[in-house]
Amino acid sequence: MTPGRRPVDVLVVIVNYRSASFALRCLASLADEAADARMGISSVVVENASGDEEDLARGIEERF
Repeated sequence: MTPGRRPVDVLVVIVNYRSASFALRCLASLADEAADARMGISSVVVENASGDEEDLARGIEERF
């Protein structure tokens, strides 16, 4: 990082509706960027009452 420059802050919002597996893959795809010290990445997953709540929560707990 260039001295005096702050890292880039990024918020990723993933909206899920009957696609827990896609939301989990999207989170996994952010791993390299999240490990980069020049990036300040946060992610939020919004479950849109699709019935995937349990699968999504379990997948997040197990993998992240």
